[in-house]
Amino acid sequence: MLAFGVLWSAAQPTSAEASGVFLLYHHIDTTTPAVTSTTPDDFDAHLEWLAVNDFTVWPASKLIAGLRAGSVPERTVAITFDDAYASLLEHAAPKLAARGWPFTLFVATGPIGQRGYLSWADLHEVLKLGGELGNHTASHTHLQRRPPGETRDAWEARVAEEIDGATKALRERLDVTPTLFAYPYGEYSAEVQSIVRAKGLVGFGQQSGAAGTRSDFSVLPRFSLSGVYGKDLDAFATKARTLPLPVRGPLPEPIALEPRPTLLLTFDPDFDPESLACFGPGGRMDIDLDAAGRARIRPVADLPPGRSRYNCTSRTATGRYHWFSQLWIMRRSDGTWLPE
Repeated sequence: MLAFGVLWSAAQPTSAEASGVFLLYHHIDTTTPAVTSTTPDDFDAHLEWLAVNDFTVWPASKLIAGLRAGSVPERTVAITFDDAYASLLEHAAPKLAARGWPFTLFVATGPIGQRGYLSWADLHEVLKLGGELGNHTASHTHLQRRPPGETRDAWEARVAEEIDGATKALRERLDVTPTLFAYPYGEYSAEVQSIVRAKGLVGFGQQSGAAGTRSDFSVLPRFSLSGVYGKDLDAFATKARTLPLPVRGPLPEPIALEPRPTLLLTFDPDFDPESLACFGPGGRMDIDLDAAGRARIRPVADLPPGRSRYNCTSRTATGRYHWFSQLWIMRRSDGTWLPE
């Protein structure tokens, strides 16, 4: 069974409802850190597979509009990039433009112009090549962290300034006012999510899974294709064809308060939870089903400090997968955060 991942929220659509897949890249390069990089050859293979299999490629904003309207072509993806690395313009954007495919770049504005990052002039070129720009904060900080001694009001003001500062820079330098937002590191809390929602932004995590008409548009999922996750073309094909897992109801706060939190999932009535398989710390997870078809899911090992996920999939009769992933963020025992 497959085991890839991160979060949803709220109720998820069934396979009969409109859905689409957001793909996530960082570096497209062979000389950058492997964990955040996809090689140009692997990226080319992904694009060729999408073309051969007649996929529709929309910018993230158009796919969002289609999901909200309940009208998305059967095979539709949006290609997104985080951080505005220089390799985007060298190894990715021209290839997408040559195919007539749009893309979405989430920009952390503070590093723009520094070594390894695009410049403001480069971002003008990105726009010419069919890219749309989203907000990725000013400094690419861990938004959910509140250092000791920082008041709640001061923390909220700082988070707001991270988001508003990036929007201001994009507006002043490029005449772009972003409506899309990507959480740095894919991390958030319910409080951060509320701030993003209050600003009228559509939010994205780094959690895997497809998005549907009933997804939570303040924390949409994306399949990360960096490192080992971009190497296997069969796995890429599985992800591109994925459907949302038909989960109903609110999901838990991702800040873990215990080492083995239970995830309770409630499904649409026509979904058979017997086909569900979930993976997390320690491997395949224990699933207890009650008479109402709800699943209680617990890991077989403690969450490690930092980010981790429970990943659940269910294979359909046609070989496609319903996919869900729940983000957890665990502090150290002394209350400090990882990774630093």
